[in-house]
Amino acid sequence: MPSFRPSINADDGYFKKVVKYIPAEIIAAYTFAIGIINAKACNGEYVFLFPWVFYILLAFTPIYMYISVIDNPSIIDPIKKKKQALFHAIIACIAFALWVYALGDLPMVCYIGEVAYKAVVGSLLLAAFSLLVPLLERLFLK
Repeated sequence: MPSFRPSINADDGYFKKVVKYIPAEIIAAYTFAIGIINAKACNGEYVFLFPWVFYILLAFTPIYMYISVIDNPSIIDPIKKKKQALFHAIIACIAFALWVYALGDLPMVCYIGEVAYKAVVGSLLLAAFSLLVPLLERLFLK
């Protein structure tokens, strides 16, 4: 069965593995937007824009992934294609949220609060996600 995500290499860390589940356009848009709103402190001028950027890109993530899988001509069976597109859209959405949390950008930390953000939790979530997704892919997509 062909995989629709980039191949995972032996030397990839958990962070790099999770990024491979997220559409490149979403990563580029997030990186650009965070670069603009990044503040030196939590009372920065544009920190209030973080939730807008996050939720808009979170909404676009499954759309981008669904369309990219549906447009893949290698699968002819429409039911199988739709199942894979839906699975990868959900995984991409979760991966994006975990990636943003683990990245720990200052606007995100300011938005959710320094008490709610723990780098070690982000790292553990990345590891768990990287181990769990291939199993779920085999279970649901066979």
